[in-house]
Amino acid sequence: MPKPEDPHLSPYDTAPEEQDLWFLPGAETEDPRPDQGASALPWDTADRRPLLDPADWLKAEREEGRALTAAAVAFARLDERLRAGPEGLVRRLALMDISDLLWSEGVRIAPERLALYVHLRAGAPAEGDRELALAGWAFRRLLGGPGPLDGLQAFLGRRPAPADGLLDFSQRPVGLAFDGLAEDWRSVLGQAGALHPISRAGCAFAAWRLFGLSGAGAVLEPAVVAARLGGAGRALPFLPLAIGERNALRAGGGSPAERLQGWYRGIETACLRGYMELDRLADWEQRATAALADLSGRTPPALVAALLAAPVLSAEMAAATVGVSFSAAARNLALFEERGLVREVTGQERFRFWTVLA
Repeated sequence: MPKPEDPHLSPYDTAPEEQDLWFLPGAETEDPRPDQGASALPWDTADRRPLLDPADWLKAEREEGRALTAAAVAFARLDERLRAGPEGLVRRLALMDISDLLWSEGVRIAPERLALYVHLRAGAPAEGDRELALAGWAFRRLLGGPGPLDGLQAFLGRRPAPADGLLDFSQRPVGLAFDGLAEDWRSVLGQAGALHPISRAGCAFAAWRLFGLSGAGAVLEPAVVAARLGGAGRALPFLPLAIGERNALRAGGGSPAERLQGWYRGIETACLRGYMELDRLADWEQRATAALADLSGRTPPALVAALLAAPVLSAEMAAATVGVSFSAAARNLALFEERGLVREVTGQERFRFWTVLA
């Protein structure tokens, strides 16, 4: 006996046995893939691929081998040049690099002004307190102190932040959020151990900005971290990134090959600009020696060496460095200025500082 028809059934409805029961598991295939995991689900899932895969960077490094070689050679030449020079030359390059790194964040502070601040904590108007303080931190970290792998809290000079509601308004991660992102960053670096130190520094810079450890748009902190990683164990303890140009810092997007290409090119340019600065100072030394040939005594040549070693020099600093009286140091600096060898940078009548005029 046939079943009575459903009075509510539309002629356009499909018979129940013909419906596609999507919520039931499908038939087993002959070659099941138990490793599919979330990809076997019938709905879209989040992309679980790593945000930054060091294996891709290692492959890109091999593809950009020529550019890496050029950057490494330029850095090695600059490092070897500095081994034979006074320690002050390293400070000069550090101040130049920091000045251009700050310019990447929209802050323009001349290296001479930075030198005054880091040496005497002078010249810090109210609107520039934060930038100059950050520049002072960068100067100390580029030249020494704890490395980024020795503990990020100590390297950055941060203190653990208490857990309060105000943390939600911070422009950069703090507290547990920072600790979690820092652990992810260290994990990436641990997997990037096979990279060349210059490439690893680029990977560290990209990962730092990707995880947002310093907040959106920050350049100085990740650049200092990368510079220290790339210059470990050398006479020049940091990798120049921005002297003269900032190509390395612009390599923040694109594929790993595109990023490394810009990174290598920027480092090569920065090292060559640093080498040119050393040539400029060597030419000034020769010019100063010729201009002071008519003077006797040990003070003029000793003062030339002191000016080469210090980005800025006061009469008090010159007197202590050369071992002469304050009046003798001030008199010789005035003579240097008359002969076009130095220029005064403060514009003041007292507490004056000079730098080489090359």
